[in-house]
Amino acid sequence: MVRKLVPLAVLLSLLTGTGASWNGAGDVQKKSKQEEFENSFLFFGTVFTEQGFLLPGAEVKVRRTSERKMRWEAYSDVRGEFAVRVPKGDSYEIQIKAKGYLPMTRTVDSKAGGRQDMVFHMQPGPKGKRK
Repeated sequence: MVRKLVPLAVLLSLLTGTGASWNGAGDVQKKSKQEEFENSFLFFGTVFTEQGFLLPGAEVKVRRTSERKMRWEAYSDVRGEFAVRVPKGDSYEIQIKAKGYLPMTRTVDSKAGGRQDMVFHMQPGPKGKRK
């Protein structure tokens, strides 16, 4: 019985999602950047406070609606903007959390198109927890 070892670079790329695959013969097959781009979907959003001000530092988590585990994560930048690229063709749940605000959840279908732009207006949480 001959055992083939998977190269460390392939294992790391599979764990980090860089798009490499192993064909079993010891060869690494890497997807081109163009193929990865064509088979992906971009969620782009802006997070605002209840008064309409930009909200930096909001936590963004994304998961497939068919799964329980959140698989992608981002934070809104100083302009309140975030972007998350996911595989195309599924339905996703986007969850936004920020300190002092109630969490927001939105479901988005990624079957058509290549990008979804969203705006989130966060609502204040209980007064005792807001700073």
